[in-house]
Amino acid sequence: LLKSVRIVPTSAGCHGNNGTNKAFDKSKIIASMPFVELIKILSSYKDKEFQTLDSSAVMAKQIKALNEEQIKELSLYISTP
Repeated sequence: LLKSVRIVPTSAGCHGNNGTNKAFDKSKIIASMPFVELIKILSSYKDKEFQTLDSSAVMAKQIKALNEEQIKELSLYISTP
């Protein structure tokens, strides 16, 4: 779980330090989002190539470097109140 703490500052720029901001005023609030839902969402960003410069492209770029284990760790970290 400590590895995820290093990943979170990247997320804080858009989602806020506690994950309580709507990124680009469009996203869901990620704080305490269910673990399985987060894995699905983050994995979908990793699996897709985005051609537009919107929030999806930003997320795809952030998630691209993470492996499956890191996505699970990050999802657990975010979903834990």
